Amino acid sequence: MRAVSAFADRYAVVPDLRGPRIRLGVLWTAALFVAAFVDPVALALFLGVTAAVAGLQVSGRWHDARQPANQALAAGAAFVIVMAAAVNNVVLGLAVVLFAALSVVLPVSFHDAPVTDPKTGARLAWGTLAAGFPPALACAAAVQVSRVDAMALLFLLGAVCTYDAGDFLCNGGPRRRLVGPLAGMLGVGVVSAAMYFAQPPPFGSKGSIGVGLVLCVACPLGQLLGSWLLPRARTPAPALRRLDSWLIAAPAMVVAAWIAPS
Repeated sequence: MRAVSAFADRYAVVPDLRGPRIRLGVLWTAALFVAAFVDPVALALFLGVTAAVAGLQVSGRWHDARQPANQALAAGAAFVIVMAAAVNNVVLGLAVVLFAALSVVLPVSFHDAPVTDPKTGARLAWGTLAAGFPPALACAAAVQVSRVDAMALLFLLGAVCTYDAGDFLCNGGPRRRLVGPLAGMLGVGVVSAAMYFAQPPPFGSKGSIGVGLVLCVACPLGQLLGSWLLPRARTPAPALRRLDSWLIAAPAMVVAAWIAPS
């Protein structure tokens, strides 16, 4: 039981319901849906800014924990990677490779001298890469889903946002940590059932159920990954927490769309 308790203390997310967080969450979700149905560029701009803020916050938290990080690079690269996803996969791949290379060469800041030893650079690059790449990948994946089909994007947005709402509103606090995630997963199941009848391409009816099951697991796992990316689970990083349930769910949705039978 001690191991379970220690794991929960390190990784479990207990939402703070104080202040305007619910209103801000509703506004963010509404803006996300509006951007999603304008065009992929508008969605990329909205998610790119969110990913950039997340990269800035996470790199700042690692900097506070005495782990060097290039905050400007983490934020800027996150934005560029998401915007690249709206162009094509080749540009996206080039943006990712460039970010990795710059993180090794300039792991702390743009003002310091470049690191000439690759091993030292790779070791120091952790804070920058951990801050910028996961939120950028999640948001870029959502943009890629929008390029596949509008209904597939609606499936992703509806499932993840419903999970977030259930987890946030039904979370039982430190003593009942599973209530929120279970409520969120139930919400994903409801969205998946609706998509069974909507038959969103490229998944169809049967594929929608399979994708829904994947999203049920991916959303809570993404929250755990978000905690792992921070020095502590309760380290404040609002933009990352806005995206944490997307960290695995959005890339998984892209992969499902790629392998779905045409």
